[in-house]
Amino acid sequence: MKRHIGVILQYIILMVLLTLLHVYNNHAVTLMLLIFAVLIPAISIIFFLFERRKLSITVSFQQYMCYRNQENHLTFHIKNPGFYPHTRLKLYFRLKNGITDNNYVHELELFVPAHKTIDYQMPLVFMFCGVYQAELFQYSTEELFHFSGHKQDIKVSVEAVVLPGNVALPDSLSDLTGSSMNEEISELNQKGEDFSEIFDIREYEMGDKLQAVHWKLSAKSEELLVKDFASLTGEMFQLILELSYKDMRHMDSFFDLLWSAASFYVNHNMTFSICWMSSDGEFHRVSINDTDDIVKVILQLYYEQLPIHAYTFKEVMQAGSIGSSHFLITTNIYNSSDNLTLAFSYKNLARMYKNTR
Repeated sequence: MKRHIGVILQYIILMVLLTLLHVYNNHAVTLMLLIFAVLIPAISIIFFLFERRKLSITVSFQQYMCYRNQENHLTFHIKNPGFYPHTRLKLYFRLKNGITDNNYVHELELFVPAHKTIDYQMPLVFMFCGVYQAELFQYSTEELFHFSGHKQDIKVSVEAVVLPGNVALPDSLSDLTGSSMNEEISELNQKGEDFSEIFDIREYEMGDKLQAVHWKLSAKSEELLVKDFASLTGEMFQLILELSYKDMRHMDSFFDLLWSAASFYVNHNMTFSICWMSSDGEFHRVSINDTDDIVKVILQLYYEQLPIHAYTFKEVMQAGSIGSSHFLITTNIYNSSDNLTLAFSYKNLARMYKNTR
C-alpha cells in the first residue's frame, strides 16, 4: 500500500509539472504529453482490473520420491490466458516437513507475458528426510505503472517424499545367534522344522534328520518313515523401533540407520519384521520382503510425525509378540543390564542394539 501511495504522489507531481509547463509555453507537444500521461495509465488500470483474476497456477515436484541431499525441483506452472502482462507477479508459499512444524513463508517474484504459459523450476536439496509439502497459499500482482495491485488467496499443495541416506554397516550384523548368516538361511530353506504341525508321512531319504523319523509307523510297516513338518513361517528376527527423537539430527540418524539396516537384511535375503508403537498406543508389525515394504514402513512412520508419548522398547515388546531374536533401533543409550548389546552406533546419535537373552 505504501508503495502505491508513493507512486501516485510521484504521478501527481509529474502531472502538476506538465500542466505548469503547458500553461507556461502553451505548446502542442506539452499538451500531447499531458494527454498521454493521463490516457495510458488510465487504460492500463482498466485492463488490469479486467485481467487480474485470469491467472492459473499449479505446483509440482520433479520427483515424488528422492533421497536426502539429492537435488529435486519444485516447479510452478503459471498460465496467463489474458492479454495483460504481469510484470511483478509474487508467489507466497510454504515448504514444510511433515514431521516438524515450519511456518516460514517463501516469496518468489516472476514476470509472466500475455498469452503465455511459463514453468519456473526452483532447485531444492533437502537436508532432512520426511514428507515435504509445498503449499502455495497466495499470489499478488501489480498494474504496469504500479498504481494498483491485487492479492488472491489460493490453496495449491504438493508433496515429495525424501528417503533417508545409506549408512555403511558391518557384516557382523548378519550374525544373529552365533552361527553364520548362510547357515541361518540354509536352515530356513529346508523342508520344514515346525515340530508343532505334521502335514505328510513319507519314506526316509538321505539327509533326513533322525528326530523326524516316525518310529511307531516305521515299526509297523518295517520301513523307515519320516514326518514332513510344516515349513517355517516365522521370521528370523524383528527390528524394534523406539520412536524418540531429540531434534532433527537425531531423527535423520534414526531413519538413516533404519533404512540401511532393513536394506542390508533384504539384500541378504533374510526374513524379518519391523515393530513399533504409534503415538495412539497401537502396535504395528510389518513383515519385510523387499525394498517396497521398507519404503511403506518409512512412509507410515513419516506420517506418524513426532510421537507425543514415545513408547520404550519394553512397552513395544509387551504390546506384541516379539521373539527372542531381535534388534532395537533407538536414539537412546542402554547398557548390558537391559539384556542389550550395542551392535552399531551411527554418528553417536542413533544406535542398534542386539538382544542378548
